[in-house]
Amino acid sequence: MTIVLMLFAQVIYAEPESGAYQSAFPVNSKFTKVLDTLFHANETGDFKDSRRLYLVAKSWNWGDFSSGDSFGYYYAVGNFEYGNGYVDEGFDNLHRGVVLATRKKWYARQAAAEISLGNAYYYLKDISTAIEHYRQAADIEEAKPGVKAAASNNIGALLFETFQHNKDSSYQDSLNPIIEKYLRRSVRISLEEKSYHRVAATYSVMVAWFGHVKAYDSAEVYANRAMKLAQESGRRNRLHFAQIKLAQVLVWNQQPKRALALLDTALAYFDSIEDVEQVIH
Repeated sequence: MTIVLMLFAQVIYAEPESGAYQSAFPVNSKFTKVLDTLFHANETGDFKDSRRLYLVAKSWNWGDFSSGDSFGYYYAVGNFEYGNGYVDEGFDNLHRGVVLATRKKWYARQAAAEISLGNAYYYLKDISTAIEHYRQAADIEEAKPGVKAAASNNIGALLFETFQHNKDSSYQDSLNPIIEKYLRRSVRISLEEKSYHRVAATYSVMVAWFGHVKAYDSAEVYANRAMKLAQESGRRNRLHFAQIKLAQVLVWNQQPKRALALLDTALAYFDSIEDVEQVIH
């Protein structure tokens, strides 16, 4: 099982507004209330409820939608679809969301949709295109802080993934400061926003990063921080993801027994999930 991004990833999305689960679109109609809950159920791994809400959304009459409702539909339904077996439909909806937001000059919404498109391309392992969408989101001035944090986290995580698979020393040396810059920027923004579950996600990436450069003590410190924040924010998927990243580091540090104990706990959770790739992603 290859687990790299906690978008974090989980791959990471827009930070919620007050009274809503997310900030990609305003919750101001009977449709967007359902779509907001659909997005939340899907992101937190409640597959039974997310499928139920998805079917509700698919049954609606589009003639009743405002432009804002349409964007909410493209965003929430698209995010559900690409990770749950409706890949083509998911890409279509997310692309429509970007087009609509661009046409309406809803630049903050456009940035959020770009993050989701990047996540979708990562889901298909198209890393270069995913990074391109994350960069586009990061470059939008009107993007909300949570979106900028997500973009920085995801760029750093994917650059690290390319780092791991490229053995050329000059390439690795050039990426080292870039990755650290993006990951630390994401942590800084997330801490300012008090988005502790996102901090947990980025810390999990940093665990593998420190492990890779053999800074094992630092890796364990960040793993423990990630697990504590994930537990406090009620994100079981991120808690167990951090356990897996720490187990990886413990293997590198010649501590297989501790690693196996962590893996047993984490994999028991992931084995209970119908679509493991979607939760990890």
